[in-house]
Amino acid sequence: MKPHPCPPSHPPAPQHPYIPLMIGVFVTFTFPGRFDASALRTIAQEVRARFEAMPGLRSEAFTLNEAQRQAVNFYIWNDEAAARAFFTPEFANRIALLYGAQPAITFVEVAELVDNAALRPS
Repeated sequence: MKPHPCPPSHPPAPQHPYIPLMIGVFVTFTFPGRFDASALRTIAQEVRARFEAMPGLRSEAFTLNEAQRQAVNFYIWNDEAAARAFFTPEFANRIALLYGAQPAITFVEVAELVDNAALRPS
């Protein structure tokens, strides 16, 4: 059976207001032997409140890849200046002290964001 394309009468996607440039930041580190995924989940739960309602921060995801012993925290910022002001060398040093591993911090442009939760009626 061939895929059936949407007919021309298919309604267009809803229009969204213009969202200015967003900045994504990956903070990646390999966690040492004294940590496991459970310990990292506990730390994420404990520090989560620090990021709630943080000016300029749109969202953050704490992620784990237990098989590779790697954590990647992904931040989306509405404000590039706020993002760059937050991710300082001092921040990297605090992460290194907390987890025992120096993080790699990578800034990227968020070209487009799909947020299905925002489209759901409340």
